[in-house]
Amino acid sequence: MMKRNKKGVAGLNIFLTVIALLFVTGIIIMAFALASSQLLETDNVFTRTSAFTVTDEGNLMNGTLGYFDLSNSTRNGVQCSVLAINNGTVTLLSGNYSVSNCRVSNATAQFGGQTWFTNYTYTYLERNSASDVINDTNTSIAGAVDWFPIFITIAAIVVLVLLIVLIIVSLRGAGMMGGTGGA
Repeated sequence: MMKRNKKGVAGLNIFLTVIALLFVTGIIIMAFALASSQLLETDNVFTRTSAFTVTDEGNLMNGTLGYFDLSNSTRNGVQCSVLAINNGTVTLLSGNYSVSNCRVSNATAQFGGQTWFTNYTYTYLERNSASDVINDTNTSIAGAVDWFPIFITIAAIVVLVLLIVLIIVSLRGAGMMGGTGGA
């Protein structure tokens, strides 16, 4: 049976385990950060609200063939349904305007430069516990990743020290360096 000589290893197995652990941890953190940012861009982690009704929201129609955005158009995943539009005196026929993504456009040259009063309903996607958990975890990971370069720097210093120790032990073992013997 052959005797194993582990002289000069200086805890290399433990160090390699720590490096592998840091590497795998970094990959897991990166994978979750990428996945969670993609999840937050989908509608699946939000809850659609019930319909809200807005009555007589006034917006100036710029120019003859202009447009305006309804006040709730910036909400996440908003869907608007116009019920009626008037200019204060006349109710506009649906052929006079078009609606797309909560943007009302003048479809004819009539009624431009006037204030249009819009009655509409809208729903939107609001945050829920799933989106809050993903957002909070993503924010926490963003803060924790700042420490990762410090771990890499410390690991690099430890590697250099271990390499120097291994080189010195190997040189002494080969007889290329004099020992520090006493008198």
